[in-house]
Amino acid sequence: MIVRLKLVLDQDEYSALMESALADLRNPSDQARFILRQELEKRGLLSPKKSSGNHLDQPPTPETSW
Repeated sequence: MIVRLKLVLDQDEYSALMESALADLRNPSDQARFILRQELEKRGLLSPKKSSGNHLDQPPTPETSW
């Protein structure tokens, strides 16, 4: 099941998210999801996800092309 969530960010938060997304070659929504998942795993609220090979697992390497 996929659930959509509306997230309100101030300009500084949005700019930081955009910068992070650009650095990792993700769109902002995927980057927000990636960051959220990392934090929930760190807090022990989610089990670490096994790599599925999808674009959310980690940023692409120079050898990887989308």
